[in-house]
Amino acid sequence: DTIIVYTKSDSGVALGSVTLKQKGQIINSDRLEYKKSSIDTSVSYSAIGNVSIKDKLRLATCGRANYERSKEITSLELNPKISEGSQIISGEKIILTYNNEILENLTIPAQAHVKTSSFGFQKKNIDSTEFLDSTEFFDDLTGSFLSGVFKNGELDSMRLEGMSTTLYHIFEDSIYQG
Repeated sequence: DTIIVYTKSDSGVALGSVTLKQKGQIINSDRLEYKKSSIDTSVSYSAIGNVSIKDKLRLATCGRANYERSKEITSLELNPKISEGSQIISGEKIILTYNNEILENLTIPAQAHVKTSSFGFQKKNIDSTEFLDSTEFFDDLTGSFLSGVFKNGELDSMRLEGMSTTLYHIFEDSIYQG
């Protein structure tokens, strides 16, 4: 709704229904404070209030996001959550590290939580007839600390540490085993 530009510092503030499109991401928020890089056309920013960051693969939401261009790090705070397909990753704070604008690492330093839905078939018996019924299960992982590694921008592996719990459903040939 409102944009204030500081031409000497090549920065500004945008207020009300803000949208920033940058390097394959669309950032929406209530307020955005930005500073243009002296190296290229990208910007470092702080997005505040109802923040959503969308790219081709995932959607991140939070109350505040800070992106530091020189370090290629985005810090998500105030109820951060990342949704990718059927997986939801959340924690007290989520730190995303990029390399040449490709997501490389994810760190959750406290209250890490991952929820993933799995679809498959479960054997059922009705009147001595066995059949397969489609069903959905939710794998649930929690821990004090989580680190994730991305390859080509896609989540490759995760490591949970500290008072971790895991509820994981096992499938074989899409048949629920336990």
